[in-house]
Amino acid sequence: MPSSWLEITARHRETGAEVTATALPDAASQTFRATMTFPQAGEWSWSATDGGYVQPSPLPTLEVGALGEGATPATPGGSGATVRIAIVDSGFSVPDEPIHVGDTIEWVNAGSLSHVVMSGDAGFEQVPLLQPGDTYRTVAVTAGSFAIFCPPHTGMVATLVVEP
Repeated sequence: MPSSWLEITARHRETGAEVTATALPDAASQTFRATMTFPQAGEWSWSATDGGYVQPSPLPTLEVGALGEGATPATPGGSGATVRIAIVDSGFSVPDEPIHVGDTIEWVNAGSLSHVVMSGDAGFEQVPLLQPGDTYRTVAVTAGSFAIFCPPHTGMVATLVVEP
């Protein structure tokens, strides 16, 4: 039976500080959503527990910047270009050309598995669960460097850079 919630726990690698949040299902995006406030910058390991019934599963490390570092809110108004990022079963095809605030990012699941795209960084809009062949569009509204990953597939990590 699917869980009605997930318990998310993050632990700072150096200090051992811990934050938790309950992620609730979002029917519109077919994902779980939670908001976490990290009290300090640094590397955070994290795990998700399925309603308390499944052992915690380790997920990629999050690099959290101090307030004001890494992501700079900006007003949309870039070139307005559309940048396509293919999601494949082993990773992301992040383009070499720059992405600018105001550009449309078109996420295409070109793999044979379902995928979601998340980031531990503020200013990044989570991409909902995409079935093979699905496409999702969003507009880049925040400049910064975003570590992106697919939580169920721990080897799927990349960095997405959005310029002002």
